[in-house]
Amino acid sequence: MGQHAELGIDMAPHMPTDPENSKRTFLYNFEFWADYRDDIDAKFQAWLAQ
Repeated sequence: MGQHAELGIDMAPHMPTDPENSKRTFLYNFEFWADYRDDIDAKFQAWLAQ
């Protein structure tokens, strides 16, 4: 990763693949969403319709 074309700053620390940033990565729980997506979506749609 190089430098920003206009600002000249190193871009690597701003990328999600930087080791320091990977410590704060949000993990997607596929099993949870497979089990609860329909229920959560139905409740959300009911809330929107209010």
